[in-house]
Amino acid sequence: MISTWATELYLDKINRLLLEDDSALDSNNTEYQSLIKEFRAFLSDCKDVLDEATTMKLLESYGRVDELVFFASLKEQYEIVLHHYIQQGEAKKALQVLQKPNVSMELQYKFAPDLIMLDAYETVESWMTTKSLNPRKLIPAMMRYSSEPHAK
Repeated sequence: MISTWATELYLDKINRLLLEDDSALDSNNTEYQSLIKEFRAFLSDCKDVLDEATTMKLLESYGRVDELVFFASLKEQYEIVLHHYIQQGEAKKALQVLQKPNVSMELQYKFAPDLIMLDAYETVESWMTTKSLNPRKLIPAMMRYSSEPHAK
């Protein structure tokens, strides 16, 4: 409960800083960057005591997408992380997540159609380096790719 309260305090402090200073999002704004770094360290330290659903709702309601993805990764909610990267068109980051040893092989198959459409070369390279991948389960993704106009 206290950790959740502290999370909301951090989020409020970040939002107040953004409201006070229009240039807070600039990469050279050290106060903002150090606050984000401190908040991420807090999330890392408290990940086991923070209620996952409540924390994710808080991060979402404050519009802190990067921190939501960071926390989802800490909690090994890789499906959320993969959805985000694919929606952002960041196939390489999604493929890096899929290469982690504790990621379910089912996620490879689930996101294969989207990934092959985003970056066919990198996706196939990733598949070739992934052991215990069943090629038959990748056929729908390859069929979808070959039916698109760019593949002809």
